[in-house]
Amino acid sequence: MKIKRPTYWIACVPLVAVAMGNDIVAQRDDSNEVERMLRQADGSIVQLDAGRTYSLSRKIQLDELCPHGFEVRGTNAVLKAVPKFRHNVLLTSTRLLRDAPYAAGAIIRDLTLDGNRSVGRCVFGNWQRTTLDNVTVRGGTIYQVNAVWHDATLSNISIQGNATQRDNGFDCHLENSTVYNIEVDMDGNLSTSALWLNGCRNANVINVHLHDGRTAFGLEDCQDVNVINMTVDGRHSFRVVNILPASSSKRIHFYNVDLQPTHI
Repeated sequence: MKIKRPTYWIACVPLVAVAMGNDIVAQRDDSNEVERMLRQADGSIVQLDAGRTYSLSRKIQLDELCPHGFEVRGTNAVLKAVPKFRHNVLLTSTRLLRDAPYAAGAIIRDLTLDGNRSVGRCVFGNWQRTTLDNVTVRGGTIYQVNAVWHDATLSNISIQGNATQRDNGFDCHLENSTVYNIEVDMDGNLSTSALWLNGCRNANVINVHLHDGRTAFGLEDCQDVNVINMTVDGRHSFRVVNILPASSSKRIHFYNVDLQPTHI
């Protein structure tokens, strides 16, 4: 017998019904509340409750909610996908600040994004004039594909995967941008790269610790890129540096790289 999953309203708070064996457990859904706070914060600041976990049943589309930029002060709050999440992306900005006149920027601090084994890409899309600081991604990736981090600074980034997540841990197309203090540990299950630099121009990646990935570090079609202080100690790293022969990579500099007992 198929169990229906209705949405209940208790004190104006939606609850998603989740089947647990023969029982149905109502789980809080904070999607509407989070979207409302962000929409009101367009061009200003949204303050999340310290340490609170906000449960999401759908992706947060920041370019629609905050087209003039925003600052999220997470205060160690968590945005977490509920079971049966409806999308493969948790937090996205597919158009935000990519084109004029959107140049206000975006700031996200002290926030954890938890894909909860339902989301492949926790952070996705185009980000310009963006600052991410003290951001943790669990059970998903920061995945850009052909999108761009432009004039961005990402610092103190931790990416922690799980047995169901096999995309690149951090797939980054950086332009005039810096990544400082990044750790990627995908729980030994990556089929591709822990850190993949794709199409980067004028970028610095400083203080990198990679624990695993079929290609622990990968680079394709990059110019004027500096990688400084990188440690690779993944037990599943078979190739450490892979520069594709067909790419036009040039002026790539590595400083103080420690490869530990990996295969090169």
